[in-house]
Amino acid sequence: MIAITDRFTNAHIISVDTDNIRDAVVQAIQQHIDLRGADLHGADLHGANLRGANLRGADLHGADLHGANLHGANLRGANLRGANLRGANLTGANLNGADLRGADLRGADLHGADLNGADLRGADLRGANLNVADLAGADLRGAIIHPGITVQSAPIQIVGLAWSVVIWDRHMQIGCEFHSHAEWADFDQSEWIRMGGKKGAQMLRDEYPALKLLCEAHAARVPA
Repeated sequence: MIAITDRFTNAHIISVDTDNIRDAVVQAIQQHIDLRGADLHGADLHGANLRGANLRGADLHGADLHGANLHGANLRGANLRGANLRGANLTGANLNGADLRGADLRGADLHGADLNGADLRGADLRGANLNVADLAGADLRGAIIHPGITVQSAPIQIVGLAWSVVIWDRHMQIGCEFHSHAEWADFDQSEWIRMGGKKGAQMLRDEYPALKLLCEAHAARVPA
C-alpha cells in the first residue's frame, strides 16, 4: 500500500493498493485526485502518464520524471529542484514560479509552457524545445543551453518567421541552426542557402539585419 501525503501538513491525500509509487500516482490521476502539495520527492515516475495532473506546489525534488507525459500539467510553484525531466513532455505545462534549479531538461518539450518566474539556475536545457514558452521573469543564470555554453538571462523569442528564432546572451538559434552572434554575422549568402535554401537567402536579405540588431542589443544587457 502506497500512501501519498501533503508535503506541508502531512495530511493524507490518497492510499493506493500497490507497492509502486509510479502506479500509485498514475491511478490517483486517473481518479482525478487533486495532488497539489503532494510529497513526491525522489519518486520514480519515469515514463508515467501525468497528463493534466494538478501537482501545484508538489514536492518533486530529485524525482525521476524522464520521459514522463506532463502535457498541460499544473506544476505552478512545484519543487522540481534536481529532478530528471530528460525527454519529458511538458507542452503547455504550468511551471510558473517552479523551482527547477539543477533540473535535467535535456530534450524536454516545453513548447508553450508557462515558465514565468521559474528558477532555472543551473538547469540543463540542451536540446530542449522552448518554442513559444513564456520565460518572462525566469532566472536562467548558469543554465546550460549547449555543450559548454551557459547563459545569464532569458532569451528573446521570435515566432512567425520561416523558422523560430531564439536569441541567447551570445548565441542565436534559427530553426535547428545554433551559432554565436559573431558566426551568424560572418555567414555569407552561400551559408544561408546551405542552411535553408531559398528561404535562407530570403531571411538573410529581409530579416537578418533586424535580428542582428536584436542580438547586439540583447548581448549589451547581459551582465559581464
